[in-house]
Amino acid sequence: PVVHCPEAFGLVLRTDSTRFVYSGDCRPSEELVNAAVAEGAAGWTEDDGGGADGADAAGQIPPLWLVHEATFNPDEQANAEAMRHSTTVEAMAVAKRMGADG
Repeated sequence: PVVHCPEAFGLVLRTDSTRFVYSGDCRPSEELVNAAVAEGAAGWTEDDGGGADGADAAGQIPPLWLVHEATFNPDEQANAEAMRHSTTVEAMAVAKRMGADG
């Protein structure tokens, strides 16, 4: 769950070649940041052909792509908080904490 309205969720997906995080329509979520970081650290197991460092069989850690809602500009922080949305600066800070590639 993410902070917005009931039944609002963010998600973390992983394929063989990429990791994808979608914040949904919400305030910045430390739970979502932690889930994305944990997913990256978990990596592929030896059963999947990966290594202990989270890399795939070729030694590459797949890129993490983030799509994060950012309804408000930084000068509208109070509105963002009241409406349970994010500012552009907050979305960029989430991306940095996740280690997003794009």
